[in-house]
Amino acid sequence: MKIWVAFILSIHISVNAFADCRPMIESVLEHKILNHGKLVKAGKITTGAVFVTVGGFYGTMGVILLGPLWAGAVVGASFGAFAGAPVGTTFIIVSKIQKARIRNLGQTLSLIGGGDQLLMMHDRLLKNHPNLTLPELEKLIFDLNESQMLCDGTVSGKSRKIATPKEIYRYLDRSLNLDSFLIF
Repeated sequence: MKIWVAFILSIHISVNAFADCRPMIESVLEHKILNHGKLVKAGKITTGAVFVTVGGFYGTMGVILLGPLWAGAVVGASFGAFAGAPVGTTFIIVSKIQKARIRNLGQTLSLIGGGDQLLMMHDRLLKNHPNLTLPELEKLIFDLNESQMLCDGTVSGKSRKIATPKEIYRYLDRSLNLDSFLIF
């Protein structure tokens, strides 16, 4: 299944590979989705291994020291949970961060493609720039995409080159404020 997804994405990328940021964003998105699946699987395995190892050891010690099997099981489960909780929590936090990045990449693609994110961006920009029309915003996004400013770090201003929708909004808001300042 992964081979077919990679094959279809490679065809899609090769068709759209003009002066466009979409192929780069799509390849990064594909990479992040595959890595996220591996992270989730590794997190489950590691958390389970810590729980079983620590819980088994202290459960055995509990049976030896306390006698009844149920007392050892309670001790083992308690210590296993205490040891497994930080490991599981760490993987959950990293997973949430990766999911947010995947969501941002998808929203950036939607913004470039003129999807729902473009309408949301237009609504947000209308608060500060009431004269901005949707075709003008589409043209601005198109120009940023065609000049590869969305994926070369110009808009994001960070080592992570592909801009998020929040960074695109800030960039457009500043540039529109500058343009209105220069007109007067």
